[in-house]
Amino acid sequence: MITGYGYNNVPLTGWGKGDDVFQFERRSPGVEMDIGVDGLASISTSADNSIKVVWKFSQLSPMNAILSKMFNRQQTPGQNGQITITFQDARRQDYGYTTVGVIENHTPIKRGGKQNETEWTLIFEGGKLELGDPSFAGTPAAIAELLGV
Repeated sequence: MITGYGYNNVPLTGWGKGDDVFQFERRSPGVEMDIGVDGLASISTSADNSIKVVWKFSQLSPMNAILSKMFNRQQTPGQNGQITITFQDARRQDYGYTTVGVIENHTPIKRGGKQNETEWTLIFEGGKLELGDPSFAGTPAAIAELLGV
């Protein structure tokens, strides 16, 4: 679901095709390790918890119009809005949320003989991702995962 600029908890619909229609990732490493000349490691944690989210929707998805309006509002001086998202995969029980963010750029408009996909990139100052365990998501979900359906 997405919230911001007059839209509250809008479910995401009209996904594109393929296995990469939803991506949720950190923009920088959470931990870095350097090895000194003495062979010992120095570990540093990053304060940068920013998140990059990429969505791919069908050309006919109503999400394109909503995201277009949100982007245009964020570009308007004096419009102070905050975009946040939450998601949960009902099958695997993966869960995630973000703090305040922006739509990085408007998706290009592409037209041709076939239906195209649109790609939207959103950047957030922080967030959290927790991968679920389908074996604990309940018997129907675990069976579906095992059967690959």
